[in-house]
Amino acid sequence: MPKRLEPPPLGPYRIVCPYCESKDSQNLTNTFSDCLCSNCGKSFRVLLTTVRAKRGRATKGMRCGHREYIIRIIISGNVERVLQFEDVGGSNLDLRSRDIMYAGYKIGKGNNKDWEKLFPAILGNVTTNQCVLIEEGVNIWELIREKRERDQSKR
Repeated sequence: MPKRLEPPPLGPYRIVCPYCESKDSQNLTNTFSDCLCSNCGKSFRVLLTTVRAKRGRATKGMRCGHREYIIRIIISGNVERVLQFEDVGGSNLDLRSRDIMYAGYKIGKGNNKDWEKLFPAILGNVTTNQCVLIEEGVNIWELIREKRERDQSKR
């Protein structure tokens, strides 16, 4: 029987600031923790999770160079959630099942609402010590809404 995926242990992690990109040790006390960068002094929010599955595929056509991410994650309470967003920078982050990852969110850009419908500014893999900036992150729900509106206006 396969080992059950569990949320990551809480405690200190080396996290990259989504504002100044400096790496600093942050004590994460919840699935979602507010952090303060010791280098630039700005606040940001970190979502700490265990990866269950990731799909990051490059898009074709007009949005060439973009990468659509769908990441299935395990958060506290062994609850599974999905992070879905598009990165216009086309970056690629190696995430495998059971890796511990974090998503860094900038505070103050509407990111105080439902986190599942927001895009992260940075993704990091704690297991492999990798991170990527999400350039001009696009909320996938906004893209879907805009596409539906465009399709309806063509009728």
